[in-house]
Amino acid sequence: MVYKLTYFGVRGYGEPARLMFKHAGVAFEDNVVDMASWPQLKGSTPFGQLPVLEVDGKPIAQSFAIYRFLATKLGLSPGDAVDQALTDSIAEYVKEFDGKVHDYFIILLGFMQGDKDAELKDKVLPAIDQYFPVITKWLKASGTGYLTKAGLTWADFFAAEKLGNVVNTFSDVAGKYPEIKAFVDKVYSLPNVKGHIDSRPKTPY
Repeated sequence: MVYKLTYFGVRGYGEPARLMFKHAGVAFEDNVVDMASWPQLKGSTPFGQLPVLEVDGKPIAQSFAIYRFLATKLGLSPGDAVDQALTDSIAEYVKEFDGKVHDYFIILLGFMQGDKDAELKDKVLPAIDQYFPVITKWLKASGTGYLTKAGLTWADFFAAEKLGNVVNTFSDVAGKYPEIKAFVDKVYSLPNVKGHIDSRPKTPY
């Protein structure tokens, strides 16, 4: 199969797919779109959004559809149906968290106008207080160092990115939730992933 991943020049929702490819050692074209080119490209995408993964020329849109497809192809999906559902559930929970902190990081990137201090106080910090204790409980219960007892799955690459945005930006949060910081470091230290992490551009999101 020939893979082409199209996304902006940030990590965002394209990076988990990149990490999965890197981990599996599978070649793909990383098609980076700049903001100036996006208006011309937008109409050709399935939903007017990125990321889009082309598989032998066939476009797949929506990030979770892409991750789940790659999980099946790259051996990152639990074999048991219950484990699949549990993996989906914790990934959805992390996505819910990211939805609450997303605007703060987009403001940091300069992609939207807003009061980042107000976003931090009113949205980011309350979301950390709400979600991080629950995610910590999942990590402790799994016994694998990953999110579920099934071991490494696609959800871990997604969660490492979204939780890593926070623990690698706020050192006090990393100190308060060491299990989450250790989890992010564990994923980022995977042999085929580490080199990519070390060489990629340093962005807050």
